[in-house]
Amino acid sequence: MQCSASSHAACTAASGKPVCAATANTCVQCTANDKVACTGNTPVCDANTNTCVECNTNTECPSATKSLCANHICTACAHDADCSLIAGKNVCASGECVQCTAANETKCAGDSCNPATKTCTTTPVASKNVCESCAADSECKANYRCVPLFFQGNAHGSYCMKRLATGCSQPYGFTPSFQRTSVSGSPEEKYCSIDETKTSCETILGLVAGKTCPGNTDAECGSSGALCRTIGGLTPNRCTYACDSSDSCPGDKACGTAAPNDYCGGQ
Repeated sequence: MQCSASSHAACTAASGKPVCAATANTCVQCTANDKVACTGNTPVCDANTNTCVECNTNTECPSATKSLCANHICTACAHDADCSLIAGKNVCASGECVQCTAANETKCAGDSCNPATKTCTTTPVASKNVCESCAADSECKANYRCVPLFFQGNAHGSYCMKRLATGCSQPYGFTPSFQRTSVSGSPEEKYCSIDETKTSCETILGLVAGKTCPGNTDAECGSSGALCRTIGGLTPNRCTYACDSSDSCPGDKACGTAAPNDYCGGQ
């Protein structure tokens, strides 16, 4: 429909084309200077085609899941550069802008990236030791990774455990060793193990640290598999745990050979 540059009246009745494009005197959906008809999911005007579209540039795609303007449609990111305008989320991971990934912790300034939430933690890289709880492989020191552990068949959190290929020592020499995929996605491999049917990392670290149970009750030790016993026949009220062999115990606390002393430090 024809119209004049001085009047849009002729375009009023034109279905979906309420604006007069002065250069062609033609009714169109919008122009660079008049996008009154561009609303809802198509809020901007493509001046080349005089049609309402979702976006012209990435600046009009503020969502972390749709940060890239491609063919005038907001879509998922393909590269980190596509996330440059998303505040605090400048890394592209599987089509979504995030703060960080296990493979890209640059934005975390020396701290690790939680692979589950793809956000920076407050834990420095390589700061955690064996059997300490963790959220990412990078939190653990060299040759250790963050792997899920279990207690009596139930999920019990994730902990820094040493890769079997780099050598094991007591109390992490339980046989058979377990095979796991790390929380950061490192390929499945074997790790120096604990007896998950009898103890937990918290209990092992408690024994190593000399944790006490003054009231002589297991509950005072406060961790899965913990027992309150006399260690070495001389030191009462110490937290320990049941065992089948000394491989599961610290080197200075052998496994007792028979019940009721079949615990680390028993006689």
